[in-house]
Amino acid sequence: MTKETNEVVLDICHRSFNTTSEEYLTKDEAANIKDISTYFANEKRSFSFNELKYFTGLTSLTDGAFANSNVTAITIPNNVTELGKGVFENCTVLIDVELPNNLLEIPEKCFLNCSSLGNLYLPDTVMSIFKSILKYILEFNFILYQNCYS
Repeated sequence: MTKETNEVVLDICHRSFNTTSEEYLTKDEAANIKDISTYFANEKRSFSFNELKYFTGLTSLTDGAFANSNVTAITIPNNVTELGKGVFENCTVLIDVELPNNLLEIPEKCFLNCSSLGNLYLPDTVMSIFKSILKYILEFNFILYQNCYS
């Protein structure tokens, strides 16, 4: 990832993690990050984060990890097996989300007030969706899912 391709994410990574350069983040550096905490929460600059898929050291996302941010699209790495509560709560410009292939549950408030969400990939491993988010799922323009049980 370079400053030209994703300036907002690179800026947050450089401030929050031990990165080599302000100009780029290597795949190896991304893979060595084990926790993104809430460094991206409340970010008011608009950003997409499909490069998150290279953060293969992550196994979970903290409660509210992206809450109240202006993330527009995200691809969560397949190593992530757990999402915290309210991970994307109040992400009103979030449009596209690709959830990891090993995810078992969509936690409560995960997509609360994500009014722009149009594309959500639910892997066939999801076995539980908290009922409190079902009303928001019904408002989505499009959902792709496979063998999802609630």
